[in-house]
Amino acid sequence: MTVEERLMKFFNSFHNIYRDNYRRRVELLLVAYEGDVKGISAIDRKLVNNLLEVMRELRTARGSTLHKMRDFILKYRDNYDFIYVVDGLGLPELYGLWCEAGKKRLLPVLKVFVNMEASTRAFKEVFKCEDLACVAREVQGMVLKKTDVLIHDVMSEEPRSQDEIINLIVARVKYVTLELPLVEGNTMILSDHGYDIVRVNSKYIVTHTRDRGAHLILAKIAPVVLLKRIH
Repeated sequence: MTVEERLMKFFNSFHNIYRDNYRRRVELLLVAYEGDVKGISAIDRKLVNNLLEVMRELRTARGSTLHKMRDFILKYRDNYDFIYVVDGLGLPELYGLWCEAGKKRLLPVLKVFVNMEASTRAFKEVFKCEDLACVAREVQGMVLKKTDVLIHDVMSEEPRSQDEIINLIVARVKYVTLELPLVEGNTMILSDHGYDIVRVNSKYIVTHTRDRGAHLILAKIAPVVLLKRIH
């Protein structure tokens, strides 16, 4: 089973139980990072184990697949009416988009590629571009960059309590789902990398770099979300 198949399985299973409870989604993600399923229900344990399988696959990834991502986007971009390039789209936001798509009768499909460095630089290089605005032009789309600013300026400035970090991520999910207009017409959403939630003693920080001794895991995900109208 591929990473994207495992994630789609998780999204479907979680949605059947919790719908758009984004807070619970982040809480289970933190449990997966901790790797300790003691004290949670059997249903939640299955959800966390599915996330752990995704994380194990990404830990053992051997190389970037950004060139495959570029080829995929350029091959299929003409099938989509709207294309958005988003800086730093994490797993919580991907689930938020998946939920919102369903509410608006759009069929969501997630494609997962690997950015081993979790860097915007590596992503831009495969498109031979100097910035994300150039990438957007190459794929005839629009760029949404404020999401990455939210990581650097708000969420990564200092370690925060578990409750604070959860609230910030949930707010970010809601921002992304509101900022991206999921309108009538087929839509492609792509991003250069994701992010990880790193524990620093008793607090947490969001990062997509190797600072603080962190090992990149979910930050390696370079996603493409495909949304098609259900007739």
